[in-house]
Amino acid sequence: VALDYLRTRKIYYQLNQDEVSDSRFTSMLNEFDIDAKRVLTDFEYDVVVLSIVYNLKRREVAKVLDRPLGTITRVYSEAMKKLKEFYENYT
Repeated sequence: VALDYLRTRKIYYQLNQDEVSDSRFTSMLNEFDIDAKRVLTDFEYDVVVLSIVYNLKRREVAKVLDRPLGTITRVYSEAMKKLKEFYENYT
């Protein structure tokens, strides 16, 4: 859903070539993606990815997902708490 919206709006993000070719960066991003999918619901995952990876504001995320701003803010906060707790217990 989120990627379709970004494609239709022709929103593109450029990564620094050094970041893309850096295997540590790629590995870290893949590891986060796997962890996030394991810990979060699909909706929470969408909210976090749109907010962090695509750098959208909460208001923009609400528009993309067609949900109230308050819902997006609450879901983002809860998702961050889940991820924080996961990573604190992970180490």
